[in-house]
Amino acid sequence: MKSRLNLYTQEFRPRREWGTLPQILLAWGLISLLLLSYGLYSHWQHQRQSRQLAQLQGQLTVVKAEASRLEAQLAKHQPSPALVASLKEKQLRADGMQLMLQRLDQLAPERVQSYADLLADLAQIMSPKLSLERIQVEQERVSLAGETQSSQEVPAWVERFKQTHTLSGKQFSELALSRDKEGRLLFELRGTPQEKAQ
Repeated sequence: MKSRLNLYTQEFRPRREWGTLPQILLAWGLISLLLLSYGLYSHWQHQRQSRQLAQLQGQLTVVKAEASRLEAQLAKHQPSPALVASLKEKQLRADGMQLMLQRLDQLAPERVQSYADLLADLAQIMSPKLSLERIQVEQERVSLAGETQSSQEVPAWVERFKQTHTLSGKQFSELALSRDKEGRLLFELRGTPQEKAQ
């Protein structure tokens, strides 16, 4: 019978050696490669953020310049004297109408209705070249005052009184035309009492 004898025991087998020069060089090479990759990535990120920051700073500079320009424009902007004068005039008219409404509220209801009819008739025949600033009614006597663009406009407007119910048949004793300090042409119609007209 044959038997085998193994003379190549574990002791004679080659052992794996750690920490040899090629292994250390390979490890250092891998670590260097990782560090270099991380450094390149960090540098790329930094450059990208720097570009974004520069872009945002440029936009901020443009916005600040535009804001400064608009502020300077706003500081130079002054309201037109003609618009201010027109606004004051309209406020005075509104105040006058408000006062007239307050006085109308104090009158008897039948007088208020007659005033309402009178105002409706005046609104119906109103001319764009003429504006009323004062209406005065004393019993049957009506006096009107305001501003006109031409002296011919007032007689033409008075002629249209015949088309109304409240002003038809009213007579006026005087028409006065004058200019104020601002050069506006003002008129005043003074009514004649009904008894004297007959």
